[in-house]
Amino acid sequence: ANRRARLFGHSPTSAPSDDELLGRGSSDDPPGVAASPSSRPRSRTRPHSAHEDRRLQEMRRKIAELDAINELERRRLEEEQREAEARQRAQEDFERRVQEAT
Repeated sequence: ANRRARLFGHSPTSAPSDDELLGRGSSDDPPGVAASPSSRPRSRTRPHSAHEDRRLQEMRRKIAELDAINELERRRLEEEQREAEARQRAQEDFERRVQEAT
């Protein structure tokens, strides 16, 4: 499982909302994670500034890039694990054959 998904409740393929990226929380946040009512914006319909939109787009791009890197690393580690298990089985087979030969 993805660390961000465990911490923030996102599936690996869903992008966080603007409010989540800005640390505002959302109405479906788990208990204890939601922002306090006083820290939430008064108007949730306030348009984002061009700067804020660019910043959010860049954050989403970086998150997608990190997710791709994490997926490649996960696959590499799984392959390494399979190779280590295969070496262990080969070593056990070799030791068993040596034991049977003596």
